[in-house]
Amino acid sequence: MVSEDNQRYLSYAFPGLACERLVLSLNFDAFASIPWRQKQHQIAYMTRKNENDVAQVVKILTSRDRLAGRRLVPIEGLPESEVGRIMGESQLFLAFVHPEGLSLSNLEALACGCRLIGYSGRAGREYFAISESVEIEVGDIVGFCEAVEEFIAGADVLADEHARISEEAALIVRNVYSSEREGESVLSAISRFLGGAN
Repeated sequence: MVSEDNQRYLSYAFPGLACERLVLSLNFDAFASIPWRQKQHQIAYMTRKNENDVAQVVKILTSRDRLAGRRLVPIEGLPESEVGRIMGESQLFLAFVHPEGLSLSNLEALACGCRLIGYSGRAGREYFAISESVEIEVGDIVGFCEAVEEFIAGADVLADEHARISEEAALIVRNVYSSEREGESVLSAISRFLGGAN
C-alpha cells in the first residue's frame, strides 16, 4: 500500500495481514518549485477524473466572472515535462481526484509550489493538512467554487503568505516523498517479509 489510509484500511479489514507502507517518490527534475512571485496568474487542473465535477466548476467560475484575470489551464494528454512546466507556472491547482491509493498529481502540484484546493481522494489527507491545502467534500461544487473565489480575492494581498506556504509545502513533499525514502520503505518491507518467512 502507498498511503496511511491504505494501511489503515487493510490492517482493519485483515487483522492478520502483514502490511507495509511503501513511500512513493516524485521526479523532482520535472516537478520543481518556482518562486511565488515568478508564477503567472493561472490556475491548473486535470480533466481526466470526475469529469462532470471538473466541467461544473470550470463553467461556474468562468460564468461568474470572478477569475480576476486568471487563466484556467487544463492539463490533458501532455508529457511529464510539460505538466511540470504548467504546474510550476500556476498559482493554484484544482484537485478532482477519486478515492485512490495516493494522488501523484496533487503531490506534483505541491512540489511545483502550487496552492491546492479540491478533493483529497481520502489518502491525500496525510499531506493536505501539513501543506495548508483546502479539502473540499466530493461533489460540493458550490463549496469548491467558493474556495477558489476566496483564494483569488486574497491572492495579491496575501502574496507573502502564499509564498511562504507554497515554499514550505514544496519542501515537505521533497523530503517526505523522496526517492531515498521510497528505497528505504521497499527495503524495509522486503526485510520484514523475508524475516517473517524464516
